[in-house]
Amino acid sequence: MHELFRGSTRELEGFEDPTTYIAGAAGTLRAMTKNITVKGSKNVGLLFLSLLAAGGKQEGIEVSEQLIKNVMKDAPLKTQQGAVSLPAIQRYVQRLLNGEVPPAIRVSNGIIVDGNHRYIASRIVGREIDQVQWSGGRLDQVVDWLKVKIDPTDWGNK
Repeated sequence: MHELFRGSTRELEGFEDPTTYIAGAAGTLRAMTKNITVKGSKNVGLLFLSLLAAGGKQEGIEVSEQLIKNVMKDAPLKTQQGAVSLPAIQRYVQRLLNGEVPPAIRVSNGIIVDGNHRYIASRIVGREIDQVQWSGGRLDQVVDWLKVKIDPTDWGNK
């Protein structure tokens, strides 16, 4: 493993999602596990690591509906929005990887009022996003993240 990521392996222990991204000094590290059976033994978990980029602009996280569902299944913030645009999330993910700092999302009583795409992108990248308290969150309009439609259409969010 590259020395800039030495010691980061403990962050990978016990992760659930099939793909985990770790931000580090040299770029973003992509880690995937795969269980295989070695002849004469039990299943062995293998860890595949690949450095997405070393400094500068980083690429390599392909956003999919399954990735979104995986990262949102235990999200602490709730949504009132019934759908999100996959291309908009992909664009925000790339902007975060490029080092941009997004505007804070607006949150009311733990419910996102503005910033669903940025919030999802921040969870994919593994980076916290600033929040500002706002009004407009209604518990009776909360949508379970697993029921949010992932629209393949580009909504043009910038």
